[in-house]
Amino acid sequence: MATPATPAKPTASQAKPAADPSMSAAADVPCILIVDDSRMVRATIARHLKGKFTHVEAVDGEDGWSKLSVDPSIRAVISDLGMPKLDGFGLISRIRESDDSRIRALPVVIISGDDESTQMERASELGATEFISKGIGAVELVARLENLTALTQAREERDSARVAWRKTRPPTRLRNWAPWPCSSSRAHRCIRMRAGTACRCLWCAYGSTTSRNCAGASVKA
Repeated sequence: MATPATPAKPTASQAKPAADPSMSAAADVPCILIVDDSRMVRATIARHLKGKFTHVEAVDGEDGWSKLSVDPSIRAVISDLGMPKLDGFGLISRIRESDDSRIRALPVVIISGDDESTQMERASELGATEFISKGIGAVELVARLENLTALTQAREERDSARVAWRKTRPPTRLRNWAPWPCSSSRAHRCIRMRAGTACRCLWCAYGSTTSRNCAGASVKA
């Protein structure tokens, strides 16, 4: 009796489908938050961004703040000033006063008219990054956003590298440091640094690291 053939095992390329390049590319595209109570303005800006950025829309400042707080993929904000519930001024203030450093550092681009110089000045004082007119062309808008999002990405990469370095760096070893009971009248222990035949108190001398000895006394090591 013939032994049934064992089915061939799938190869690595057959077992795992190849990653879709379009999906990975889409994940790298910066996301822009568009905040405006006008559907026509939002649609116009979204059309300008098509193919260069992904976008999220919000109908007012409160809606924009909610989406901004939960979506870490947002790299810049485009906002109108006159909106119900929370206007553009309030949104800028929330962003710049946020406890989240990512949100606090986001570029905020304000949509303004030619006759709104006073409002533009107020928005700039609150922390607006740039201003665009409502009739801005796609080329100019994309160029500005590319510059702003590139700066945002560079800052985030720098901060991430700094945090990683702090976590992985070896502990600092301080030479010739030794704990000594403080000879001053303060009821705490201080750290003195051995310096030749004397020990300098780093805490009792008013927080100074000068050569003044603790309580004015020279203590031999």
